[in-house]
Amino acid sequence: MTTSTTPEPLAPVAQTPIARRTVLAGAAWSVPAIALTTASPAFAASGTTLSFAKSSYTGPGCSTINGIKVTASDNGTGQAGVSVTISLSGGFVFSNGGTTSTSVTGSDGSLTLPGITVPATGGTGTASASASGTSGSSTTLRGTDATVAKYLQNGAAQTASNIPTGSLPAFAGCYLAPDGRVLDAANNNTVLTSGVATFGQMYRDDDNWVVPLLKTDGSTGSLVSGRASYPSWQERTYPSVPSGSTPIVAEYFLTSDGSIVYGGNGVAQATNVASWGQMSTWGNQPQNAHNDARLPIKKTDGSFRIFKLQAEYATTGVPSGSTPAADAYFLAPDGRLVAGDDGSVLTTNVESFGRMLWDGSHWRWPLKKSDGSFTVIKDGAESAVTGIPSGSTPVVGGVFLAPDGRLIDSANSNTVYATAVSTTGQVLYYDWNGHWQMPLGIAETTPAYRDDNTQTNASGTPVNSAPVTFSWFVAPDGRLIDGVSGSVLASSVDTWGLIFRWTNNHSYLPLRKTDGTFTFLENGSETACTGVPSGSVPVAGSSFLSTDGRLIQGNTGIVEATNVASCGEIYLGTDGKTYLPLKKLDGTFAYRQDGTENPALGVPAGSRPIAYTWFLATDGRLIDGVTGAVLASNVDSVGRIFRWRNDHSYLPLKKQDGSFTYLDNGAETACQGIPSGSVPVAGSSFLAPNGQLIQGNTGSVEADNVHSCGQIYLNTDGHTFLPLAIKKTSC
Repeated sequence: MTTSTTPEPLAPVAQTPIARRTVLAGAAWSVPAIALTTASPAFAASGTTLSFAKSSYTGPGCSTINGIKVTASDNGTGQAGVSVTISLSGGFVFSNGGTTSTSVTGSDGSLTLPGITVPATGGTGTASASASGTSGSSTTLRGTDATVAKYLQNGAAQTASNIPTGSLPAFAGCYLAPDGRVLDAANNNTVLTSGVATFGQMYRDDDNWVVPLLKTDGSTGSLVSGRASYPSWQERTYPSVPSGSTPIVAEYFLTSDGSIVYGGNGVAQATNVASWGQMSTWGNQPQNAHNDARLPIKKTDGSFRIFKLQAEYATTGVPSGSTPAADAYFLAPDGRLVAGDDGSVLTTNVESFGRMLWDGSHWRWPLKKSDGSFTVIKDGAESAVTGIPSGSTPVVGGVFLAPDGRLIDSANSNTVYATAVSTTGQVLYYDWNGHWQMPLGIAETTPAYRDDNTQTNASGTPVNSAPVTFSWFVAPDGRLIDGVSGSVLASSVDTWGLIFRWTNNHSYLPLRKTDGTFTFLENGSETACTGVPSGSVPVAGSSFLSTDGRLIQGNTGIVEATNVASCGEIYLGTDGKTYLPLKKLDGTFAYRQDGTENPALGVPAGSRPIAYTWFLATDGRLIDGVTGAVLASNVDSVGRIFRWRNDHSYLPLKKQDGSFTYLDNGAETACQGIPSGSVPVAGSSFLAPNGQLIQGNTGSVEADNVHSCGQIYLNTDGHTFLPLAIKKTSC
């Protein structure tokens, strides 16, 4: 079963940031729990050929993927009565527990596979189709971490009780259960419908929200709810839509021959469709002067169209190889967002994007840029957003998902709505007075910490707590708990910055509370801040970054720097001085050395501060802002810096070619034993896709089944501590 018809899921927490060319082949509008790639039927010139409807299918651990379709065809004509055997790998199994299944194609040449169960720890596998006398085919199966249900009600996280394990965040407060029921957790788990295999993009017209459905029996329909016509969810059926068609958006479906048909009458309104993006909601849209709902599409011949008012319209200025994004926009291979109706460029250097959202007052569209920074298009104008962690994923509106699982709203003073988030469903604004719902998949994890080489389960710390630093975790209820003793260090914690250990062996950690106030921990004791204005973001130590760009020391109220757009990691050098790299609001760069701000040398425009005096340029050069020297080149992403007790500093790097290195006191060294797709964590350590935490300088495995890590910390007794969230390992 799926929650989206986008072509690829956005990266799960702690996984490599998504790449423009590999992920956005149909507009990633959320972080879907299970996503289908857009249809791209493959037919041989002659002879019977097998093909899967999608190139990949994804779901969280312990969930069931339904609706996978295989077609046998000869020169585009479906072949009935073909006996097809499907074989699974990678730990994926059919619902009956087996790894093979044989079925016969129907009159249209297609068959739908039985449900496939995703391993608890996720991973990657394949489904391979074979039949006598045919050319075989395969599709990729991907699993993310197992999740539990929680939904947002007007921004407040609510527990979704008694939602079955393996359910998928769908839309509003609703989940798709493994047995195909759609359950409304916000309404006492009311069953809205049953037998659902997959659904498409939720859409709002003038009065109603509409979600298109594909049932497990191949029939289609929709769920409809609205302000006037349907005060509660109602179900419609569409007998005129061909069996097994893929739900796209509203009442539109894609047939096996690439036609978009309208559910109300089954009439084809667009043909030869290969992929599509997001349909804009009907209403007063600043970027849509015609006030029409529009859907960008790519044709099987590689050309582009805009679908609106039940017809296709030609595009202009969209370069070959582009991806349908949203409304009339397409993402070009060079990162430009191009308006297909007039060829104008909305913005450049876009790597990925979330879902465009109208909240009743403004349009917002979250973007990740190719330099790793983040922006939001608000009512057609682009603005940089600060305080969003490196490697985050744009979700919807102004919301981003951080690698540590925090769901952060840049449009609401970087409020953290929830922690340990792995997946999200679709937002529903059921009126324009600030009332909204959004379902979440919270990673099922157990808190543990490493003390040097010894791993221990955290004491007195609830499951699904977020690792922070040292042996500290933030519980789902906002308590900051020391996993060694189980003691509560702070309560009502909303978000936090980076810990900093000063030369006097005092450690400091900045906190923002759920009521918008600010505190910091000094050696584990909480103290109220001085002079930190509302809306500020915790940075490091006792420092906070205000919305007007002031870097403020929370223990004294002293303004350390002004006109600051973003900060890297603070670092205590071997000379006993503290260093902090800065990006200024005017686009220039500087670094603080104790209380002195110095201009950074040789740092080009568009770079971002990393740590110490180091900056990462858009071309992948890691530059020391003191001298302008290039420490490494072709860098894709970095982890956190760590200073070991022998005064060696280590920084893990992922290169643009997918290889891995680390800096040892600024000198680059190749890693050992780091598998493809790993993520830099801290020091010389990397988190592999299979959950192994691997030390890159030795290749040794430090921990298994890791979902995410907090910040590494060197204690005063010379021990290193690292808090971990350990994945669920069995269904």
